[in-house]
Amino acid sequence: MALTEAASEDKPRIVIVDDDGTDREALVRALSRQEGEYDAYELLTATDGASAQQVLSENGVDVVISDVNMPDMTGLELMRWAKENCPGPTWIFVTGEGTLEDAGQAVRLGAFDFLVKGTGVTGCLPIAVQNALRQRRLEANERHLHEKLTEKVERLRERVFQLDKACRLVWDQVERQKPRRFEKS
Repeated sequence: MALTEAASEDKPRIVIVDDDGTDREALVRALSRQEGEYDAYELLTATDGASAQQVLSENGVDVVISDVNMPDMTGLELMRWAKENCPGPTWIFVTGEGTLEDAGQAVRLGAFDFLVKGTGVTGCLPIAVQNALRQRRLEANERHLHEKLTEKVERLRERVFQLDKACRLVWDQVERQKPRRFEKS
């Protein structure tokens, strides 16, 4: 799903997935009180993997902020599901009990960032989200430029083909108009 399809033109859409209501609300508050950016994001929340699947299926989402350890479906399992069913969002994981193994798995799956709760995560989260959105814009711009370049290369290839064809016609005409020498037998 392209960036322009995922979110409204005005606000990036972010879903916060955490089974702990206190943590979930802290993450929402951290993103709601941006200096000079009040209401900068459209924030959606989910209490578990199943409700997150529904949110992801029904909404174009730019960024998913998910707890790693949740009952029934971990954040990593949710990401694997989303990669198959709703590809496109950038993923940021937050965890209170995460391990280096979890972080490694998240990165291998394509997570943009991995933050540990209790270490000033609410202060780091807005920066991580801004960086994730900046990365999305850069990737969308890169795709757009690549598409434009591909179109131009194809048009150039067609022009070269036409010029080659015209050169062959001119060459054939020149060859036909050359005086022929008769050789003595």
